[in-house]
Amino acid sequence: MQLNHRLFGFLVPVLFCILISSANVSADTAAPVEGQANSAPADSQGNTMSASVTGVSELPEVTVKAKGVDQAAAFDQMHDSLNKVNILSQDQINQTPAKTVAQAAEQLPGVGLLHDTSEARYITIRGTDPNLDIVTFNETIIPSYDEAARSVDLDAIPAGLFGELQLYKTILPNMDAQGIGGQLNLVPKYANDYPSGLFELKAEGEYFPERDQPGVRGDLTWAETYNLGGNTNLGILVDGGYQYSKFGIDDLENDYTDPSNNPVVANSIKDYQFRYYDYERDRAGIGTNINLDFDKDNKLYANLMYSGYDEYRDPVWHTQYKGLDALAANQVASDGTITADPSDVNKSGTDELTQFRTLASGVGGQNNLGGFILDYKASFAYTEQYVPYSYGYSFDDTSVTGSLTYNNLGNNGNMPTFNTTGLNGTDTNAANFLYGGAQNSTSLYQVAQYGAKADGKFDIPLGGDDTSTVKFGAAMRLEYSTNSTQSFSSALTSTPLYLNNPAFSLYSPSYYPPDNIYNMGPIPTLGSTSSLLNNENQYQGSFVETDPNGDQGGDYNNWEDVYAGYAMYTVKAGPMEAMAGARLEVTHIQYNWFLANQLDPTTGDPTGPELPTPLAETGTIDYANILPSLGFKYTFNPDLVARMNYSQTIARPTQNQYIPSFSLGSALSAQSGNNDVQFTFGNPNLKPMVSNNIDFSWELYPQKAAILGVDLFLKQINNYIALNYSRVEGAGGVGSGGVTDSLNYFNIPTAVIDGIEFQYQQQYTMLPGLLGGLGYRGSISFIGSQGELSPGVYGELPSQSDLIWETGVFYKQGGLTVDVAGNFTGKVLTTIGDPNALSYSPNIYYDDFFQINAKAQYAFTKDFSIYGDWNNINNADLRFYQAAPNYPIQNEYYGPSFDGGIDVTF
Repeated sequence: MQLNHRLFGFLVPVLFCILISSANVSADTAAPVEGQANSAPADSQGNTMSASVTGVSELPEVTVKAKGVDQAAAFDQMHDSLNKVNILSQDQINQTPAKTVAQAAEQLPGVGLLHDTSEARYITIRGTDPNLDIVTFNETIIPSYDEAARSVDLDAIPAGLFGELQLYKTILPNMDAQGIGGQLNLVPKYANDYPSGLFELKAEGEYFPERDQPGVRGDLTWAETYNLGGNTNLGILVDGGYQYSKFGIDDLENDYTDPSNNPVVANSIKDYQFRYYDYERDRAGIGTNINLDFDKDNKLYANLMYSGYDEYRDPVWHTQYKGLDALAANQVASDGTITADPSDVNKSGTDELTQFRTLASGVGGQNNLGGFILDYKASFAYTEQYVPYSYGYSFDDTSVTGSLTYNNLGNNGNMPTFNTTGLNGTDTNAANFLYGGAQNSTSLYQVAQYGAKADGKFDIPLGGDDTSTVKFGAAMRLEYSTNSTQSFSSALTSTPLYLNNPAFSLYSPSYYPPDNIYNMGPIPTLGSTSSLLNNENQYQGSFVETDPNGDQGGDYNNWEDVYAGYAMYTVKAGPMEAMAGARLEVTHIQYNWFLANQLDPTTGDPTGPELPTPLAETGTIDYANILPSLGFKYTFNPDLVARMNYSQTIARPTQNQYIPSFSLGSALSAQSGNNDVQFTFGNPNLKPMVSNNIDFSWELYPQKAAILGVDLFLKQINNYIALNYSRVEGAGGVGSGGVTDSLNYFNIPTAVIDGIEFQYQQQYTMLPGLLGGLGYRGSISFIGSQGELSPGVYGELPSQSDLIWETGVFYKQGGLTVDVAGNFTGKVLTTIGDPNALSYSPNIYYDDFFQINAKAQYAFTKDFSIYGDWNNINNADLRFYQAAPNYPIQNEYYGPSFDGGIDVTF
């Protein structure tokens, strides 16, 4: 897709809107109020800042709405911040269909989304790998429940639990240094944001046309403040929500013929996989915040966020056609249609439950001790991914006769044709499929994180209105993680079991999109399969653990402790503000794992016996980093500010990258499924990545709740972590006897990310009559990256988009609010191919993703409104390809979804 096509929908309205707004820029010259973005709990209370208070505009004062801080106040915080931050208010989140943090964050400039199972899951900040950034709850790092990863699954965290989303793109010394792309801070709601108290109920119904299934959702918020006598006030807020949904996904996947097998056409397919998913999700979350303000100088607080969901895959069914390679010229017709005699047809199914949990909490306060401000906090965070069961069933027909045809040249490979009528009834005759076995697996990954921090600051007068501030502090974070897995299989008996067994009932799922051209054929129902196979009977024995030693090889536990101290000095003189400081972070890691199913290292014999039992291994890693920061801000007038920031940030290796287990080191690599690779393992000698970040930003605030911003950034990353493939040739190589491939990780000297961002938002209240409700928001980021991906192989960095944009048209007037928005995330490299592999191993990419969503709501009174959402209006599909866009390997189809509900305040 050409750049002009991708940008047309963004640039045309932006240029038009800038022309309108440029004639209405205020010439206000009132003195601004300067300060940092409002992230600490004590600073967030009672936030009634408005454009007129900060001097951004002389329009009528903005007051806090009955339902929280509005976007005008969020822009005020951005205006006052010394470092670059983008802030999204709950008021603007409510304007859109966003239900999760990931869906809401797509409105923030430079934020791309990675989708999975029909929902936005991960964010990429300025396109960087999600593992290089952090997500925090009130400045407490939220750990990931993805085993051996740092990226946080934001589809499990409801957006309604938070008053603001703060995206920090430059880091100050008093902030955790983790986050090369940036940090997303989730700010809890506060009772003081609702001066009259609040009891709000949202109830809605959902509809998923893909499976013709309904869903329900509800949210309840209660907030109240109490005067306990004198200046002492207590604020309590509780916010909770629940969602039940059942939906489906249709998935088409394929593997291409290995070039070493000499296919007669490059688009020859090795196998096609038709996948039919039914998902059921129970999602819930709760947020609680308590503030005790003794007076303006002494405050205590406690806040908590807990969320997660249970995901049932009931069922997942696959039909796979194997051996479709075009190896002879007479197999290919002039129009590209390929005729193949499949070697095997497989039917498989999965019945699985996965439970995701995330908790973050903090207790702290602030005291003014005669001009010395003391802030302190203790925190606890916990996350878990638990799979109680994952049953898999398989049926095969290896005696299939006849031929099928396919043609995958149409529509850039997105809509292959597929015809099985020549298979002599195999595709529709259940009697041909013989039971091939059943498996079950369980896993549990848990992380517990304990933290504490204390900060102190005091002012030094410089004469007149000029001041300076000294701030210093210390923090620690102790994180413990553990992982365990088990795999089971059932014992087959001599009695054959076919799908035509009377105990089975069959059904044929709906035809696949697009245009209903794919048919999976008959599939055994989940109920009949599980009832017949999950008990000991004539067809199978009980489930037994297949390889206890091998399972233990995937187990580990890990301590990662970080101790930090910092100091910074800030000067404010007239329109100028400058800062210098540094942060010291000391990291201590201790990991424990098991050497299992490997050759006995004590014998020294490369052809000797394997270990009889797993061998416990342990190791430690220690390093320290001094990370300097500089900041400069200049306020030209109350509407225009400019910043320059320099900072060093850090990204530590993930567990799979540094634990030298032969079962963990394959993330981000095609080699996880490559039979040539015999060993995959981490490298305990890895250094953390350290990024030198330079940012320039300009922000113009033409009127209340309006912004025009430009950002330039450069990131020079030392010790970037890349994949290291190695090959040992000669007799005695493991597996093949002659060649052993292995994969681990190493540090490359440097990598670079640079780019430019534009942001614009404005409601055109200057237009007459009904036109005054029109508004536009949009952002666009052009990003480049370069690094060494594996020894001698250079290219764009993994998970790095080159283009991210969001565009939205909204209307707000007379109780009516309408919001229509599109979000685009450019393709990213997800899997790095192996140039040394014996078989073909190309790069794999997550393709460009563009989705349109809309919401309309009408407020009959300030206490009662109705609304409707339409998600994925353009029926966007998730697409992966290898090497080039015309070689797709996966297309997931979700279809649109609809929501409708009421919002009542009592």
